[in-house]
Amino acid sequence: MIKHIQAIVCSYSGENIAPEILHSKTQKREVKTARQIIMYLTKQEDPKTTQQSIADYFGKHHSTVINAIKIINNLIDTEPVFARKMDNYKKRLNLHKEIFSRIDVSKLLLNELKTKIDDCSSELITLKDQYIKLKIDINFLNNIHM
Repeated sequence: MIKHIQAIVCSYSGENIAPEILHSKTQKREVKTARQIIMYLTKQEDPKTTQQSIADYFGKHHSTVINAIKIINNLIDTEPVFARKMDNYKKRLNLHKEIFSRIDVSKLLLNELKTKIDDCSSELITLKDQYIKLKIDINFLNNIHM
């Protein structure tokens, strides 16, 4: 989940941030903010994700995640432009989740279809074998009858 959120934030931040730089020690405002947004969204989207696992992902201390969540909550409450930006991230994330969900369903349907085709192929081979045996029997009987 966190990698997916990271990809969305990096793609749509408008800051042209490479995912690798988020794991560096840089404190540039745009990088730090992107990192905080990812931490916040990860916790929002999957509350079961621990602050420690988020911190480990970025090579940070778990208190950094706690602080990031507080900072983002404060920005959402006090800056309407930032709040809209966060809403846009959430919408994009939901859209991506919907797309991935549809892809998963499509994969399941394809697997079911493949299984049915395999079953039909087996039945077809059996029917072909039976046809060949019947044809041999008919030829044999025709030869006897003559």
